[in-house]
Amino acid sequence: MRVLPWAFALLLQACAVQAIDNPDAADLLGDFRSRGTVYEQRVSDAAGGTASVELGAQAEFLDAELNRAYSELMTRLPESARQALRSSQRAWLKHRDAEAAFAAALWTREAFGSSAPLSQGLHQAQLERDRIEQLLGTLQTLPPE
Repeated sequence: MRVLPWAFALLLQACAVQAIDNPDAADLLGDFRSRGTVYEQRVSDAAGGTASVELGAQAEFLDAELNRAYSELMTRLPESARQALRSSQRAWLKHRDAEAAFAAALWTREAFGSSAPLSQGLHQAQLERDRIEQLLGTLQTLPPE
């Protein structure tokens, strides 16, 4: 009888992998990461005042990607899940804004000098990237249309 729970757990694991692994699905996460590499490299390579310009470009890119991932996911979900995602996204936006306030309070010009805006921007960019990857990861688990 002890073998049965183990075999059942193995079967569940195998089914879960098949549900998530769709070799015909587009690699949404890989595509996003590839597009984002250009912006990350520009920020990394920027010096002085140009870093804030590059951070601004990266922020615009991430904002567009976030809106695209969210919109695409919303179109693929049933109504009950759309309501839940809408609620989740609103809560995440509040969290993102609270993190921005925290970053601004932590990385001040007085304490960190001219690198303060860079530290704040990098913190915000990571939050946005994480949320986009979360949405895209969810989108990749859905069955094809």
